[in-house]
Amino acid sequence: MSLFDKLKKKREVVSNQLTKQRDNRCIPIAKEIIKKLAEYETPMGSFLTPEKTKQDYTPLAEDILKLLLEKDVLVGDVSFIFQLALQPYQFLKELVTDSVNDSITKAAEKFWGKEETKVTMKELDKVLKS
Repeated sequence: MSLFDKLKKKREVVSNQLTKQRDNRCIPIAKEIIKKLAEYETPMGSFLTPEKTKQDYTPLAEDILKLLLEKDVLVGDVSFIFQLALQPYQFLKELVTDSVNDSITKAAEKFWGKEETKVTMKELDKVLKS
């Protein structure tokens, strides 16, 4: 193994260790933020108005800032912590929507009696006009 390869491997090991250290430091805080968000009575959907957004979310933001201060979080980790907090929601959303989309495809194939891609434009037009 060349000196370059040894240095590259050593750098990868150190990088992986730093990533694990950052995860160990940040994941518990991200989980606390998720819990706090779930506990707060924050408006969503049509109940969220531009006029009241800051007013409604300021107590939660202050609570999260207090948590970050208590945990003495690195400024450079704040955005990463919020990325971590969003990951479960994004992953869950993909799993659920993929499942629904697969079910829609299966239902369409059951309706047509064949694969959705094998449906002709005339068949589609006939169903839509009936």
